[in-house]
Amino acid sequence: MRKEHNEFSFDAIVSHVDAILECCSWLEQNLAEGYPNSIPNKHLHPRLRKLDGVKSTVRQLQKAQSLIPNVIRVLEKCFPLLDNLSMTLSVRNAFRALPDDVVAIVFEHACDGDRSSATAGSLSRVSRRFRRISLALPSLWSELSSKDSLGINRMRYHRTGAVGFGVHLWCRQDPKNEETHPCGADRVRKLFSFSLSKAFHLRHLHFYLNPANECSRKLLERLNTAYEYVSLPVLETLSLQLVNCKAENPIVQFYKAWHMPSLRRVESTVVIPALGAELCAQLTSCRLVLNHDDSGSWSDPAPFFSFLQALTSLQDLDIILDRTFLFRSSEAEPGTTKTLPKLTSLTLHTGHNCDVIGREFFKFLGPCPKLKRLSVDANLSYYESEQDWLRFLGPFGYQKYSSYSDLKRRVVRESQFPALEHLEFRLRDHYVSPENGIIGRSLTFDDAFAQLRHLKHLTLCGNRFRNILHWSDHFPRLHSLRLEDIDHLDSDLLDYVAGARQEEGSFEAVRIKNCSIVYGQKALSRSTSQRLLWT
Repeated sequence: MRKEHNEFSFDAIVSHVDAILECCSWLEQNLAEGYPNSIPNKHLHPRLRKLDGVKSTVRQLQKAQSLIPNVIRVLEKCFPLLDNLSMTLSVRNAFRALPDDVVAIVFEHACDGDRSSATAGSLSRVSRRFRRISLALPSLWSELSSKDSLGINRMRYHRTGAVGFGVHLWCRQDPKNEETHPCGADRVRKLFSFSLSKAFHLRHLHFYLNPANECSRKLLERLNTAYEYVSLPVLETLSLQLVNCKAENPIVQFYKAWHMPSLRRVESTVVIPALGAELCAQLTSCRLVLNHDDSGSWSDPAPFFSFLQALTSLQDLDIILDRTFLFRSSEAEPGTTKTLPKLTSLTLHTGHNCDVIGREFFKFLGPCPKLKRLSVDANLSYYESEQDWLRFLGPFGYQKYSSYSDLKRRVVRESQFPALEHLEFRLRDHYVSPENGIIGRSLTFDDAFAQLRHLKHLTLCGNRFRNILHWSDHFPRLHSLRLEDIDHLDSDLLDYVAGARQEEGSFEAVRIKNCSIVYGQKALSRSTSQRLLWT
C-alpha cells in the first residue's frame, strides 16, 4: 500500500512525472553526446526552463525508460509516497545521476502549489545537495525555516526577488524554559555561517540578540572573532535588535568592520550604530528605536545628532523614543545645525517628556528644505497648559515668547520645512479641559501654520485640535483633511470646510474618526453629510 503524507499528494506528483521524464530523455541524449553534468542555462531544453505539464508521447517514454528508476528515487526522496515500487539503486546515486538543473526543477514543481515555509523547509532538508541547489537559485523558493527542538533559536530565509534573499536570526531564551537548549547556539552559528557562504545573494540581514542570553552571548563572541571581517557585496538592509545592551559595549559592534558597499537602510535599537563615515554617507533610510535603561538619567543629545549629521544622503528617517529615554536640555540656538539636506520623510514617535524631546530634536535638526512628509506622535498627559507643548511649533515658524502680553513684539522666523506637503500630528492627551490647553484662533497659530502653503494632506488627532477648522483658510492647496479623536467639532465650520470648499474644488475628502459634533444654529447640510467620510 502506498503511504499518505500530510504535506503532499500523490496526484501532485503524477501531474509532473511526464514533463520530468521528457526532460530526462533529453538529458540522456545530451549526456551521451558529452555534455557535463552541470549544463549551462543557454543549453537547456525549453522544457527544462519552463515545464507546462504537456503529456509525453509513447516514444518519449521509451527513450526515458532507462532513467525512470533514477527519477522515481528522486521523487521518493522528495515525496515519501512510492514505497511499493521496486528499487535497485540508492537515492544518493539517483541524486548524483541528475544534474543540478533537473533537481532544481523538481524543487520548483514541488513548491509550485504550496509556498509555505513548511513545504520549502521540508524539501530543503532532503539532502545537503538539494539545500545547496535551492539556496543557489533563490528565485525558486519563498521561505526556508530551521529551528531546534525547543523552538528557541531559529533562522529564517525569505525570498526578496529574482536574485537575493534575506536572513532573520533570532537568538533568545524560550519563556517556558529557563535555560537555552545546549545545541541551539551551535545550530544558529552553523546556519549563520551557511548564509554567509551565500553572501553574493544576501540582501537583508536581521539580528535579534540579547547579551544576557547564553546563546546570544556565544554567537556574539563568534561574530567578534571568526566573522570580524565579512564582505556582503549586495546587502541592502541591516537590522539590529539588541536587547539589554548599550551602544558603547564592544561586543555588539561586531559589524563595524564589515564591507557593505550596497547598504542603504539600517534599523537599530542602539542610539549610535557603529557605522563608519563611508557607510553613513551612503544610507538613504534609517529607523532608530531608542530605549533607555531604568535609571532614568538624561542622555546627552550631541552624539546622537552628530551621528545624524553624518547621514548626508538620508531620505527617510523614523525615530521611536521610549518614554524612559530623556534628552538633556541644551543651550544651542534653534536651527543652528545643518543636517539631513536630502531628507524627504520624517517620523517622530515619543512617549512622555515630549516637550523636552521635541524641543531638543527640532533644535538640532535644523532646516530641511526637501522634507515633504512629517509625522509626529506624542503623549501629552503630563502637561495642561498651552505653552508647555507649543515648542513643537518651532519648526513651522513659531518663536517662543515669555508672556501673552509680548505676542506682538515677537519675531516669527522662517519655517524649517518650506516644502512640507503631508503633515500628521497625533497628540495623545486625556486631561484636556475646555478652559485650558485647547488650541484656539490665536495670532500665534495663525502665523505658525500660515507658512505651510504647500500642505496638501493634513491629519490631526487629539482634543488639542478642537478648533482646527478655523485654520482651513491658511491651506490653499489642501486636498484632504483627516480628524481623529476630537470632541465637540463645530458643525458650522465643518459645513463650510466639507461643503463650500469642496464645491470650490479645494478639498477631495474630509475623513472623520471617533469624533463628536456640536451642532450650532443649523444642522449639517445634506451635501456636507454626503461628502463626509466616517471611518
